[in-house]
Amino acid sequence: MTSSRLLRRLAPEAGAVPASALREAAGWLVRLREGATEQDRQAFERWRGASPSHELAFRRLESLMSGVAGEAAQAGGALGARALEQAARGDRRRQTLRWMLAIAGGAAGAWALADRDTVRVWTADARTSAGGSREVHLDDGTLVRLNTGTAVDWRYGRDRREVWLREGEVMVATAADPRPFMLYGRAATVLPLGTRFVARDLDGGGALRVAVMEGAVELRGRDAGARRVAAGEEAVMRRDGTCRVQPLRETSTVWLRGMLVADNQRLADFLADLGRYRPGLVQCAPEVADLLVVGAFPLENTDRVLAMLTEVLPVSVRYATPYWVRVGRA
Repeated sequence: MTSSRLLRRLAPEAGAVPASALREAAGWLVRLREGATEQDRQAFERWRGASPSHELAFRRLESLMSGVAGEAAQAGGALGARALEQAARGDRRRQTLRWMLAIAGGAAGAWALADRDTVRVWTADARTSAGGSREVHLDDGTLVRLNTGTAVDWRYGRDRREVWLREGEVMVATAADPRPFMLYGRAATVLPLGTRFVARDLDGGGALRVAVMEGAVELRGRDAGARRVAAGEEAVMRRDGTCRVQPLRETSTVWLRGMLVADNQRLADFLADLGRYRPGLVQCAPEVADLLVVGAFPLENTDRVLAMLTEVLPVSVRYATPYWVRVGRA
């Protein structure tokens, strides 16, 4: 197979499909081909019908994968053969995602699809989708709790314990062990000192926020010195090494109790936070963006939270689809 032949065949339409839709389609394609449940299939149909770009992305990727397999078998192309062989070895789901995303990114011209961060998220040791939550118990007894839209990897060796936060937010309760524990974010590194803390990736990896509930942590920037953050404090460190420490806010950890808390928060910012916990898009009209929200809201039903807003604010909630919500003036 020659990648240029495949690229020429697909390039005229490639720009019409967002990279995010292709990423989601790749995940669905793998899940459906690896023993999906009836619940999975129903969720896939909801996703597929939520946006024309979803349908197009899924069809494009199916066609692309068929073309890759067909041309590899016919021409004995090295790229396709290596990819298919790799997908059959080891952790099948993660290997399949790696080659699927890499080939899709090259053939469709969507380089964002195959960049390192994207591939690492999709092939992580543990991950959650929008609205999901998961607990992982590591070999030493350390507990890692994943919030919505989170991906983590880990590696334990003889002399250290390492966890990578690829995206999202985690709570970590470290177990006693002579080996140092390191959590690597995209913007900074956390060295816990016998502690329980929350770490959240911010601004697309541009910053890391750490909220310490027990013990203390050492927060290290890429090119800056370390900052100690004690229990009852939180800090945000940016890629440039700047760090701001302040008292721990309830809003930074309340997700552990399944809640979302707003204390005179702009409606636009509140909806951005709420949007992390549901698939699709939540839009806020400019004319209501600066309304203030106060309250504690259960995250188990985000549609109910949206309905509650109409009871306390002069706003309306309109559903273009179950995955496209618009909040505007009542």
